[in-house]
Amino acid sequence: MKNITLLTTAAWMAAAIGLCTLSSCEKEEDIPAVDNSGTGNVNPANVIVADPYVRAHYENWLDCEYVFDEQGLLSEVWDVDIYTDEDGVTHEDRSLSLRYEYGNGTATIYAEEPPYDGTVQTVCQYQIGANGFANSAVIGHMASGDRYFSKFYYDSEGHLIKINDGGDECILRYSGGNLSSYTNYSDGEDEVTFKYAGENKLKYMPYINEPETFEGDFREVWWAYIAGIMGKPSKDLISEAYIDYHGRYTNVTKTASYYYDYKTGLLESITWIEQY
Repeated sequence: MKNITLLTTAAWMAAAIGLCTLSSCEKEEDIPAVDNSGTGNVNPANVIVADPYVRAHYENWLDCEYVFDEQGLLSEVWDVDIYTDEDGVTHEDRSLSLRYEYGNGTATIYAEEPPYDGTVQTVCQYQIGANGFANSAVIGHMASGDRYFSKFYYDSEGHLIKINDGGDECILRYSGGNLSSYTNYSDGEDEVTFKYAGENKLKYMPYINEPETFEGDFREVWWAYIAGIMGKPSKDLISEAYIDYHGRYTNVTKTASYYYDYKTGLLESITWIEQY
């Protein structure tokens, strides 16, 4: 992975704050955010994939491997492709997808993406607040040179309840320890409301794949979430999502289906099936 020289956090944030003064960076919705100012450190106990049960399922589901440093923090995520050729020989291709570095109240993620040629495409530098979760980030896309300043807010239990990503905003609401709904203001104010069934042993959060375009708009949240940087998971496992498009499209209900390998019992996929 190539080395990237980061601009100072102060310089990046100053530029980003300047962008926010030119456009509205806050939505008018009262949220129960706690003060997460100051400087903290990522807590190894919050690393989602540090749990052996969760890690095994995620490694199988996402075709990846997680590496940890001596403090127990996530340091690398490798994409692993195992396949059998026409001669029956099994091969394994590995490529470094994400690299994490920590220090001085920050967590920095270097992301490689296809074609995985060793070039870093995205650099995210998170500032860790007093509760051990990120209160802000500077996100740089190396090919375009674009940089964005993001802010993150939490409730008193450590759940992520608001994202402001360079002016694009998402409000997340919790009830009884579960994410009850979120509104993605960056995508036409689409609102997703959830139902739950059973304990969330997978610590899965809807920050990847479906039910709606969260990952496309806020993929850096998923990268930080698995490393314990982006708040606590819902208490229960999501079973259903209702998507209100506010007139843009026909509203839809989607049911989450979790498929497991019949030999290993590990998660193979999560799909969202539309209900009519």
